[in-house]
Amino acid sequence: MSLPTTEQLEELGTAQPKLAISAYVPFDNESPDAIETNRIRVKNLISDIEDVLKDNKNKIDSPTKKILKPLQNLLEDPDQLWQRNIRSFAVFVDESQLKYFFLPMSQPEPVFQIQESFYLDPLVAANDDPQTYYALSLSHEHLQLYKFNPYDIEPVEVPGLPSGGMEEVLNIDEYPDAHQFHGESPRATQDEGNAAGTSQHHGQYEPNDVDKDLLKQYFRQLDGPLSTYMQQTDAPLVLAGVNWLFPIFKQCTSLQNLHSKTLDGNYQHVNQDELHSKLINLLEINPDETS
Repeated sequence: MSLPTTEQLEELGTAQPKLAISAYVPFDNESPDAIETNRIRVKNLISDIEDVLKDNKNKIDSPTKKILKPLQNLLEDPDQLWQRNIRSFAVFVDESQLKYFFLPMSQPEPVFQIQESFYLDPLVAANDDPQTYYALSLSHEHLQLYKFNPYDIEPVEVPGLPSGGMEEVLNIDEYPDAHQFHGESPRATQDEGNAAGTSQHHGQYEPNDVDKDLLKQYFRQLDGPLSTYMQQTDAPLVLAGVNWLFPIFKQCTSLQNLHSKTLDGNYQHVNQDELHSKLINLLEINPDETS
């Protein structure tokens, strides 16, 4: 579920069909019978489009059945179209193509247009939404920058940013796990027949202590590419990761636009839609109230 890319919008916007059908349908994603409700809405929309085409068949230079066939086929799609968590649905069809998008923003009511170009205003407005944020998912093994708005999220490729985790970036073959140190006993003891002596102490590194030093080296190597990239925007950056990493990262970064809120957890393998939902909830953003 995502908005069309800029390239997809440009492709639809520059198309020159003889007849272009554009339709937007609000979807129910809450009620128990939502799937059937959405099927009926699309079915009714196709019927309305068919009626308009028939009423204007003398003005239309394209066979009605050929235009409607892809829409009828779409209605029978059991795997993709009738899924939950879709706010609305947009479909574009002409003599040679059918394209559709599951949309994360609401649509007040079903609407369609039949003309010589596709009606793209709702999608363009959503893509131009001013509420843009970034999220940085970080851990020992993973670092990924995302760009998101109230409707969508996408990974960002940062020039010069190492793709590997801490072991790869720092060329770590084996983590240090123990050390020995020698020193005088804090309290001299007098053994029978011996003078006050020294004692030998053996200690273990705490794993977190080892990690902190290595993490600082790791984060410092990441800071340059990240800071350079983020200098081009004023959008807030939300940190996402296990919360004890955040103060270490902040010691090592020159980033100026860190958001005050952070997202606790490991998001290395999380689904992007799930991450997006958590970020939206964290920032208390209601997509339906955005402009």
